[in-house]
Amino acid sequence: TLNRTSRSKPRSRSSLPETLCTMDPIDAKHLRSRLTLHFAVLAVLTAMLVSYGSGSFFLPAFIFVVCVFGFFVVDLLELFALNRVGVFIGMTIGTTVAIANYIYSAFYAPSESGQLHSVAGLLIFPEAVLFLQRKNLRVFEQLAIFLLLEMMVAALVNDNLMFGVLLIPIVLLWVSSLFLFSRYATIVHIAPDVEVPMPKLAELLYARFIRKIMGDETKPTVVESRLIVPSSQRQTGSSARFLQSVPLGIAAIVFSMMFFY
Repeated sequence: TLNRTSRSKPRSRSSLPETLCTMDPIDAKHLRSRLTLHFAVLAVLTAMLVSYGSGSFFLPAFIFVVCVFGFFVVDLLELFALNRVGVFIGMTIGTTVAIANYIYSAFYAPSESGQLHSVAGLLIFPEAVLFLQRKNLRVFEQLAIFLLLEMMVAALVNDNLMFGVLLIPIVLLWVSSLFLFSRYATIVHIAPDVEVPMPKLAELLYARFIRKIMGDETKPTVVESRLIVPSSQRQTGSSARFLQSVPLGIAAIVFSMMFFY
C-alpha cells in the first residue's frame, strides 16, 4: 500500500526543470532603489563634468539636492511622487528656463560656454523631474537617454584632464547600472506586477485614519509575483557572473580611452 501510494503521488516541485520562486515586492523595491542610486550618482557626476567646462556649479548642486530628496522621499519612504500633471508642469518650467538662458547667452551676452551650459540645463531639468517620479522601466530608460546626451554636451565643453578623471567612475557606474537595469527589465517582463502604481498620499492618510480611528485593523493586501527561474541560473555563482562582466569591463575601458582621446 505504501509503495502504491508513493507511486501515485505527483512529482515534487524540486524535480521539475523549472521551479517557481517567489519574488518579494520588498526585493523589487530594493532593486529599484539600487538602480535609482546608480542613476543619481551618474547624474551628479555628469553635471560636474558640464560644470567644469562652463564654470557654473549651479546645475550639479541643483541635481544633487533633487536626487537626495527624490531618493529618500520618493523611493525609500514613498511619501511623495509627481503625478502626470506635475510632470508636465515641471518639464514646461525647466524647458522655459533653459531656453531663456540660451537666448540670453546667444544674443544679450554672447558666450559659447553659456549656450552649451543652457543646453545641459535643457537635459538636467527633465532629469530632476524624472527623479521625482515613481521609478519604473520607462522612467529608467528616459533617465539613461538624458544622461547619455548630457555626456555628449560635457565632451564639448571640456578640454582638460578632469574630464578623463571623472569619466573613469562614470563608465564603471554605467557598467554596474547596465547589469542592474538588465536584471530589473527581465523581472518586469516576467512579472509586470512588480510595477504596481504607488498610492497617493491622501489615500495612505485616509487608510491609516480608517485603521486607527475607526478600528478597522485589516491588513492591506500585498501583491505577490512569481517568477519562473531555471535551476541552472540559480546555481550560477559569483565567479561565473564575474567572468561574464570581464569582456564588458574591458570594452568600457577601451571606450573611455578612445572617447577621452
